[in-house]
Amino acid sequence: MTELSVDDLEWCDPPEPRSKSGRVIQFVEVLQQRPGQWAKYPHPYSPGSVRYMVSKYPRRHPGTEWCGRRIDGDRVLFARWVGGAE
Repeated sequence: MTELSVDDLEWCDPPEPRSKSGRVIQFVEVLQQRPGQWAKYPHPYSPGSVRYMVSKYPRRHPGTEWCGRRIDGDRVLFARWVGGAE
């Protein structure tokens, strides 16, 4: 077995998360920087998904408030940090 050295490794930042949960976690972390202010979730979802997220995400991400709105025929997800468990 050959010894591994620092020069043998590829050094780089990991790519953006591909899973929805990773993106949502990052979104919630950013919301915490501006408590009380609403932000539009930056990724599109189907109307059914928006309804699901509005009902489930407050429990999955304590301290957040979520709502869906129809804008130009599309369902859009909004959220804000209201405090709580971090």
